[in-house]
Amino acid sequence: MVRFLCIHGVGTNGKIFEAQTAGFRAMLPAHWEWEFVDGEMECKPAPGVDSVYPGPYLCFSRIPSIVAMEELHDWILDIIKEEGPFDAVMGFSEGGSLAASVMLHHQITRPFEPPLFRSAIFICTFLPRCADSTNGVDVTPLIIRRKRVPTELVELRSQIEAARAEADYNPKTDSLEGIPLALSDVITELDNVDNESFDYKRYVTRMFHPEVDKVRIQIPTAHVVGRNDPVRDASLKLVDMCDVRYVSVYEHKGGHELPKTADSLQRIKDVIQKTVMRSELP
Repeated sequence: MVRFLCIHGVGTNGKIFEAQTAGFRAMLPAHWEWEFVDGEMECKPAPGVDSVYPGPYLCFSRIPSIVAMEELHDWILDIIKEEGPFDAVMGFSEGGSLAASVMLHHQITRPFEPPLFRSAIFICTFLPRCADSTNGVDVTPLIIRRKRVPTELVELRSQIEAARAEADYNPKTDSLEGIPLALSDVITELDNVDNESFDYKRYVTRMFHPEVDKVRIQIPTAHVVGRNDPVRDASLKLVDMCDVRYVSVYEHKGGHELPKTADSLQRIKDVIQKTVMRSELP
């Protein structure tokens, strides 16, 4: 038996993810078990989801800051402790990024312990965010302004410097005065704060990057990538964050979605089965 922990993306929930993956899961061994979990924060539905599936629509964080990632790591570890053990993890978009983050952090902080999972399936997944201040690239200036986070390192660093040069950039501020509107809205929603209390450090966000970080996910991984997905480049950078000896990639013709064609479902089934089989080798 193989047990999967399954983590949905932003604006869906566990039941929706279960329905979205039903096609290829039906082609995999019947004795495999799939545990679908729900994020704990309500949000807007993902594009097109509310016309097909009922809510609630959930996510894991408004801003994937170091503070938020620390809390989410604890949440994942509690699930593993209470519902596990799990042999594998499968995540879509934010769910996959969260899974990658907790696995990388576990490898960095507990290098002599067994991995949390023996294999991982990443679907339309972007580069993971960090739960500490010593790894990755500081992307806070882009995150708090709701700007695109490039994946090519030269462009990424250039955009970060440009954001830091903006007139309202003030990382030492302790009030909402002068804070960009995008961040101000999130702060008000999350913390119900007034102009007298604000801690910028709570919103510091760092992103793992294969050209900055030496750590690599050391278990077999499968990557399902959309050729027309806006996060395609970030999905391929996540491939580079994994040990090349154990990587399998399937790229379909669609976007940020799970394809439904018979051929695509077969290819996804094949790449998952190959990855699990690799994990069972001595």
